[in-house]
Amino acid sequence: MTATEAKSLLSIATRKMRRGALADASSTLAAALELDPANAEAWFLMAEIHRHEDRTSAAIGCYARGLQVAPGRVDLTIGLANACSDAGRFDDAAAAFERLIATDPGNADYLYGCAHALHRANRTEAALVMLDKAIAIRPDAPLQRFSRATMLLTLGRYSEGWPEYDTRLAADLNFHPPDLPCWDGTPAPQKRLLVMPEGGYGDIIWAARFLPAIRSMFDSVHVMLPPALRAVMSGLGAIDGIHVEGGLADAKPRSHDAFDLYCPILSLPARLNVTDPSAYPPARLTASAQDDRLAGLLARAGEKLRVGIIWSGNETYSENRHRAASLAAFLPLIERPDVQLFSLQKGRQQAVLREAGPGDLIIDTDDFDFTETAALVQALDLVIMTDSAVAHVAGSLGGPVWVLLDAAPFWLFGRRGDCTPWYPGMRLFRQSSPGDWPGVMAEVQTALDAFDRGSP
Repeated sequence: MTATEAKSLLSIATRKMRRGALADASSTLAAALELDPANAEAWFLMAEIHRHEDRTSAAIGCYARGLQVAPGRVDLTIGLANACSDAGRFDDAAAAFERLIATDPGNADYLYGCAHALHRANRTEAALVMLDKAIAIRPDAPLQRFSRATMLLTLGRYSEGWPEYDTRLAADLNFHPPDLPCWDGTPAPQKRLLVMPEGGYGDIIWAARFLPAIRSMFDSVHVMLPPALRAVMSGLGAIDGIHVEGGLADAKPRSHDAFDLYCPILSLPARLNVTDPSAYPPARLTASAQDDRLAGLLARAGEKLRVGIIWSGNETYSENRHRAASLAAFLPLIERPDVQLFSLQKGRQQAVLREAGPGDLIIDTDDFDFTETAALVQALDLVIMTDSAVAHVAGSLGGPVWVLLDAAPFWLFGRRGDCTPWYPGMRLFRQSSPGDWPGVMAEVQTALDAFDRGSP
């Protein structure tokens, strides 16, 4: 009778979940599990609620208890793998996918999930082996092929990675190409090229370095940019026009009809078959701010070391949860009497700073646009940040910038070492294990002890 009552409660909980009444569903599931602790379905649903509410450890515990009573159950194993990934436990996630693959070796989704987890666990070579198996089963899946490209680029195998890098476009629902042929990399001295923006602000700033190398291949080269980047990139050389995304009204020519070809800006390195990053220095950016405002802001630091900080990039980016730290991770820096912090943070995390209430221990510059931020970065003694668009600004300007990286960062930072060939003045601090921001900050503190103004 107890199992029958539990089954009835399970049905009620399922209906409540469909209506979005998760708290009520959780209470009902708890009652069902009290009656029947061996109900794997109840453990699965409870885990799903915890994961939806970002209670990752509780979700992992529920998936594990479900698997204890129903070993090998597929939905529980997939859930466990995904929850472990949420928690940054990528080796555990890969192990869960490997158990699934053992029972179904021809399942491309399992192979791809395992490859992703292995890559995030900093086991990129093993991830490539697993991913190649998935692609052999499903050769036309663009997301898998793009993942392969980024893994190859992470390892510095540029000649192998670039040919597949364009597969990202087939999986990007936000990229809308103009009604023009796409440039294939062949010089076209009688043609006019329109370079289209894509990705985040940091991606565009990084890729702008390739524009001078293509200018001689065309009659003219024009670039379209998001409005937020128009001013900071207004000084780009070797191009014939800059236009604002969404319209060409600010400069001639005024319509797509004036161009013969287009190219997504992130496809430029593939078209150029870039193998030596040092041959493409960062783009020239425009830094501009009101002199009196900037001087007054900097004067508040007195004789202290002036250090800018950013702890999170764009939160709409799916991988930001891994690359971003928290304000709390940076707070040990306010204990240093020799340092004055300036927050360069943008977006929703600005509210976190206000709620933390550090006062003048962290001076906020929340209303600075990109050109003003660039001017501030140039004036500061040092910038310490996680991966973000401003990291590309700081790297392009060439001043001292320390970038704090998660255990498996974006491909252009590679997997080891304290520098990147893409930004020679940038110093990298890497997590030794996923989520270990305290360890990274301890290294930063040691480096600050030895920091000399005017040196990287």
